[in-house]
Amino acid sequence: MVKKVAIIFSVSLICEISQFIMAIWTSDITDIITNTLGGIVGLLIMYIGVKLFKNKHKGYKFINIIATIGTTFMIVLLALLLFANM
Repeated sequence: MVKKVAIIFSVSLICEISQFIMAIWTSDITDIITNTLGGIVGLLIMYIGVKLFKNKHKGYKFINIIATIGTTFMIVLLALLLFANM
């Protein structure tokens, strides 16, 4: 678990450093913290899904379904916000 969190933290840190170097958007420590916490929550959901179904394949399928629903919801929400501000 520690290795996975370290990878999540490292990827977030590299992204923030890249943003700073290329002067794209803004870099902030809170982005690294929230990205890492989001990764930890994702790992916990994955762990719960696998334990709940007692089958790695079914657990991953459950996670994929939840991720698809969440992503679809966020895209619709962002589209509504975009069109509401036009």
